[in-house]
Amino acid sequence: MFNNLIKSLNFLSHNIYHINRSIPTVLFHTNSASFVNKQDKSLEEDDFDLQRKESAKIKNLERLGSIKSHISWPQYNRIIYPPTEDGKPIRNPFVHHMRHFVKYPAKKMWYPALMIRGMSIDEAIKQLSFHRLKGAHIIKEVLLEAQDLALKQHNFEFKSNMWISYSTAVDSFRVKGVRKHRAMRLGMVEYKYCTYYVRLEEGAPPPNYHLEAETYEARAKEYIEKLRKRSIYLSI
Repeated sequence: MFNNLIKSLNFLSHNIYHINRSIPTVLFHTNSASFVNKQDKSLEEDDFDLQRKESAKIKNLERLGSIKSHISWPQYNRIIYPPTEDGKPIRNPFVHHMRHFVKYPAKKMWYPALMIRGMSIDEAIKQLSFHRLKGAHIIKEVLLEAQDLALKQHNFEFKSNMWISYSTAVDSFRVKGVRKHRAMRLGMVEYKYCTYYVRLEEGAPPPNYHLEAETYEARAKEYIEKLRKRSIYLSI
């Protein structure tokens, strides 16, 4: 009797599963005021929804302490600046973009990232196409993503009228593993991940960008001034 009961329950669950699959699921779309299939919903998700899902996953890892917190970089795209006053230079439109969890050391990614600073977007893509490092091709993909993001979501007028004002790579996290050698010997292996940041600005690149860039002497001078301005807490 007990076996017959189990067989009947399995038969009912199997039939219910096929009935649910045969009935099309519909959802009400608020923007178009029409019904759309659930299968087509994935096609209608825009880049913002995908970015929000990825940021939610990254925030969970940040809460656990697995990775460093660098998610604030795309938030610069949402800042609304006041209108520029008369006589002051107009602020060029810009877009911030990044890529998390790049399985590549930040030390190797830093070389092509620094090379393209101050270049136009077309020149940077050309230079990265002929670079021998693997990180250069990763940066090229991120630049193409940022270019598409600038045109579709940030109202850049022309595809080629933008330049790289900032580009760098930092360590994200490392995963340690063990590799077996001969005679029962073991070796430590590190799988390094990095995060790449880029900022695109609309317009032509400045001709003297590298001359105006911050040098080591300027950074050392700023650090010394910062030390001289120190004060003792709760002192007179």
